[in-house]
Amino acid sequence: MFGNLYGTPKNEVERAKKLGKFLIMDIDVQGADSFRRFFPEATYIFILPPSVDELRRRLMFRDKGKTHNLEVRLKKATDEIVEASKFNHQILNDDFSKAYAQFKKIIEDLIKSG
Repeated sequence: MFGNLYGTPKNEVERAKKLGKFLIMDIDVQGADSFRRFFPEATYIFILPPSVDELRRRLMFRDKGKTHNLEVRLKKATDEIVEASKFNHQILNDDFSKAYAQFKKIIEDLIKSG
């Protein structure tokens, strides 16, 4: 949990950084907190659902209604949404094309400023 970089060895991130590579990590709030301790200069982007009700609908649709731990997942999501202000950017995913365009622009700007 805290203090670990699950699935991503720290030395590999450092190696990519030395090579001038850009990494995109898909991590939860706890993972971002751990990662931030080692790489505070990184850019952090939080993808927000339009609402908890919409998140519930999306999870139910994705899992075809067989979400056995839905309430636990929604509680975790609600707790994590409160942490969004810790991130450099927040993107509201109410329209996928719009959210993707915002994400892409952030990444392109980061690459340009390199």
